[in-house]
Amino acid sequence: MSSTDPRERTLDAERHRRASLFPAGASCEECGETDFLVLDADLSRVLCADHAAISHGREPVDRHHLAGRRWKIVLDLTANWHRVVTALQRMERGVTHGKMAELLYGIAYLILAIADYVDKYEKKVKVRARSGRREIRPD
Repeated sequence: MSSTDPRERTLDAERHRRASLFPAGASCEECGETDFLVLDADLSRVLCADHAAISHGREPVDRHHLAGRRWKIVLDLTANWHRVVTALQRMERGVTHGKMAELLYGIAYLILAIADYVDKYEKKVKVRARSGRREIRPD
């Protein structure tokens, strides 16, 4: 993300840390996803969390506690989205918030995850436009 928000820089730092776990140019072998936050690797394949779940016979849906377990608000997110939102939540680990603040932070993490996705999409559009490709669609 291009903002100076410390959470966004930390999200990029986590991407950078995870990038060291993969070979250069790694992407999901099924869909081409390149976000290191959502990639999984075993000794044989690199897959995004969605396709890793499918390859293990599971639905690519994770139950996400929006504001921690004190709230009963649970969302079904794709495994990939759950990875990003959970990474954002982990940045606050050890910080104690009141119950309402937890809910607001949970909502904020979803919004940050959406902003992160839009930022990546906009960068892909610019790259495709510069390369002269006419077909522009979200991945």
